[in-house]
Amino acid sequence: GAVAIEVDIAHTYRGDLRVAVEHGGRTWTLQDQEGGNADDLVQTFALDATGDAFSGDPSGTWTLHVSDHAGADVGTLRSWAVVVTP
Repeated sequence: GAVAIEVDIAHTYRGDLRVAVEHGGRTWTLQDQEGGNADDLVQTFALDATGDAFSGDPSGTWTLHVSDHAGADVGTLRSWAVVVTP
């Protein structure tokens, strides 16, 4: 099956953000300070598209890591989800 991560982050400069997801001892970087000065990050990331395809059991704990690498702008994680399709 396929696994995708949906994120909805309100932010005034999405190029400051690093977003990663962790599951089963592995970490996938979804966003690494890309997007320049555009606002907000509302996106679905397919783990297969990260170059490090997901394989295994999707059950268990998934952890989202979001960090802001600049001090001037602020943001809020509005929602996120793990979407598993058979």
